[in-house]
Amino acid sequence: MARTSASSLRCLGIALVAVCATGCAVHLRHVPSADLNSVKAARPAKIMVADGGDARGVSRPEEIGFGFSYWLPQRFTAEDDRGPLPVSHYIARSLSEDLTRVGYDGSLAGQGRQPMLAEAAMAAAKKAGVDYLAISKVNDAKTNFWGFLFIPFVEPVWTRVNLTIELVDAKTSEKSIIRVNRKRTEWNFAKVTIFDAIFDAALFGRMWHARAWGRTVVSDALADAVQKISVTVK
Repeated sequence: MARTSASSLRCLGIALVAVCATGCAVHLRHVPSADLNSVKAARPAKIMVADGGDARGVSRPEEIGFGFSYWLPQRFTAEDDRGPLPVSHYIARSLSEDLTRVGYDGSLAGQGRQPMLAEAAMAAAKKAGVDYLAISKVNDAKTNFWGFLFIPFVEPVWTRVNLTIELVDAKTSEKSIIRVNRKRTEWNFAKVTIFDAIFDAALFGRMWHARAWGRTVVSDALADAVQKISVTVK
């Protein structure tokens, strides 16, 4: 019976590795960083956030992670209830939510999930009568991992985020550039023994990515952006 269970688990692991080699989808849900608890809007300004695009040069706009369990490549992408989730849209939407959380009247420009040109975003901001337009651009954002052989029980997973936010006063057209750069290595529970390490990312990868992108590294980067915006919006 034990032998059958072990064989079944091995087959499951192999199947998961095969699927993740072409792309595992991670359901992302943004959880605001605890760093926002100390941030309060100086005044109730209306701030519209626009998706300014993705400059990472990736093959798919929803790509969030890539790495190896030993020698096997595994790729992870983002999704939500509506399907594939472009990273630049997720960042812009989450930023608007965080701005609302600290007391601003935050909103998201556009109805779709495609990036907007600056001119179109500015036209949307003027039409909505907001005080500021924040155009967010993703320069770098990715999670990487490697299934190390001689590190028992844990897996190092490192995530980096680099954003540029152009904050435009809708009334005066005065612009401020806000830069955010965060990176962190998170040590997650993974392998039970060194022999099953090849399945680490396939079994646990969604959890690693959902945490880094939904609760920790990316959320903290967005909180940093909100803090810097609050200093500018007086």
